[in-house]
Amino acid sequence: MYGDEETLADLKYIPLEVDVSGLKEDRKYKLELEKPVGVKSMSVNNVTVDITLGKETSRVVDNVKITTRNLAEGYSVQGVSESDIKVSVTLKGVESVINKITAEDITAYIDLKGYTEGTHEVSVEVEGTDSRVVYTPKTKKVSINIVK
Repeated sequence: MYGDEETLADLKYIPLEVDVSGLKEDRKYKLELEKPVGVKSMSVNNVTVDITLGKETSRVVDNVKITTRNLAEGYSVQGVSESDIKVSVTLKGVESVINKITAEDITAYIDLKGYTEGTHEVSVEVEGTDSRVVYTPKTKKVSINIVK
């Protein structure tokens, strides 16, 4: 909530969504900003959003290290082979955006919640720092050993 003045002074941005589905050419949108709860007035009430379309392309980033999430305390995990600890990730997006992305901008992980000792085949998930890009692991599952 934005109840006290100190919090309101720290307000740095207001999220704004633009529906671009079906857009076939560059376009400018003039949009009204909605005041967040607790804000009495704003110096800017509307913005112009300039949407520029680019051709979608793809690129592969290799050697993204796989990390773990939710591994139970007292356990450790190892990949069964070298191919089970790193993954290649396919990026889809506009060329100017995806060409700037490196392996450090991508998080590949396996969620081990509920897993105990033994060998398991686990799904690989990926996230990236740029929401304009679609991140897909080339390897969908890896084999791991969980030991106490």
